[in-house]
Amino acid sequence: MEPRLRAEIHGPTEITFTLTGADKPARASAYRLTDGRGRALPIADVLTRSATESLLVPGTLLDALRVHYLEIPEMGLRALVRRDPIFRTLYSPKPLGAVVPGDGSETAFRIFSPRASAVRLYLYRGRDDPPADAERVVDMSRDEDGVWEVGVPGNLHGTWYDFTVHGPPDPGNFFYETHPTHVSDPYARVNDDAWGKSRVWQDGSPPPPVVGGRPAMEDVVAYEVHVQDFTDLLPVAESEVGTLPAMARSGLVNAHGQRVGLDYLADLGVNVVHLLPVQEFLHYPDSAWQAVFAHDPFAIAMGIDRENYQWGYRTTHAFAVENRYRSRGTEPGTERAQFKELVRAFHERGISLIVDLVPNHTGEEIDHRHLLLHFNVLDRPYYYRTDDEVEHIGPFGNEVKSEERPMVQRWLLDQMRHWVKDLGVDGFRVDLAGQVDKQTLRRVRFELPRDLIIYGEPWIAPSDPEVRANPDWAWYKADAPITFFQDDARNAFQGSPFNVNDRGWAGGDVHARAAAMAALA
Repeated sequence: MEPRLRAEIHGPTEITFTLTGADKPARASAYRLTDGRGRALPIADVLTRSATESLLVPGTLLDALRVHYLEIPEMGLRALVRRDPIFRTLYSPKPLGAVVPGDGSETAFRIFSPRASAVRLYLYRGRDDPPADAERVVDMSRDEDGVWEVGVPGNLHGTWYDFTVHGPPDPGNFFYETHPTHVSDPYARVNDDAWGKSRVWQDGSPPPPVVGGRPAMEDVVAYEVHVQDFTDLLPVAESEVGTLPAMARSGLVNAHGQRVGLDYLADLGVNVVHLLPVQEFLHYPDSAWQAVFAHDPFAIAMGIDRENYQWGYRTTHAFAVENRYRSRGTEPGTERAQFKELVRAFHERGISLIVDLVPNHTGEEIDHRHLLLHFNVLDRPYYYRTDDEVEHIGPFGNEVKSEERPMVQRWLLDQMRHWVKDLGVDGFRVDLAGQVDKQTLRRVRFELPRDLIIYGEPWIAPSDPEVRANPDWAWYKADAPITFFQDDARNAFQGSPFNVNDRGWAGGDVHARAAAMAALA
């Protein structure tokens, strides 16, 4: 076994560390403690607790939320002093985002950034206003749980806003002092694309429940569909092509008089429609997209050289409806009412509507492109799984850290409650659910309504070896906390999508008969 050093800070006078795969040096002089800029800090003592674990007592009081490194120079080992013992206890039940109470007396703004030293709120009349033209700039106050908050008098419905987040220049920090950028609200109900400002928004009533109730999980017959793909060729006005209102429109027929669109789905007999992500997701700026693909033969052949085409698996604002799905010519925020009308249209036909949830990674570092939208600035090592250099890990660019992060687990639950209670959906398909820790998914099943339709993908384990090796967090099929896509059944019926020679029972593989019977059972 290769020697491995892991360290954690518990407070200003206590660091614990473990060394596995080698004997620990007994003398304190064998260890070196530094801050995030590499400056050596005094060590008062190192006390052995077990064969692998020790307590390091610093010779000066430490700021436990700053970056520190522990080294054993003679062994060539160096480890980030992780802040997990503190992070795992931070929690606040306060409503986050921009919240207008029933009497409209004030608008409360709250955002979670536990290691920031200051947060400022900027209020604007228009979404294109530069920071210098902000109507008002307000210093926010931090509570003991890391929530920054301020109440602004009056009902600010329709007001645009963003933040600057300030703090020290440690590794993994992207505060304003070193990266002068404004960030949006991860709890925003309306956002101007992934890159722009957030907007204060109050909703009307949710749509009525589905006629006949939601089907039991074993009775679900789901049709998976992408809003843009489904509506791009429908016979609707140009302002509705590719939008939610086009998908909700009844009475459409094609050139042969056949029913298309919503009526076609109803005629199929499905009882669940599953939408690919409709939360606000990353669209690269139109000008950048078109410049890249203007002369790309494949993009031209697919018709996406001019169209900013995305499936939605780069979500950036989990509480906002994708604003590009609203009918053109309507103001930002009306996509929420248009989405609820779509839910109503399906519910009236006895069809439940579920949405694709992407809580395992965000659009912020997707495709390994470094973006500063919100979580990267608010607190990268709190919100994301990171390595000893406080860099993102994961094959898609980042992985959200749901384990040992109560406010991240709450973020996932809050968005699900919001889409059910306020927007009327009937459940979720959880993208790459195997990267979400088991306890969080168990809590989802325990706290959300029992009749919600919830299923996900078990594939792709977490990239963090500590998470992957922990049976309380990592899961696959035998110990699944939620219903999951069953690729064994799919392969038995129709063969593998990854191997053209695997045809399954339907394709003539007589050896797949037993597996197909088991799948049917």
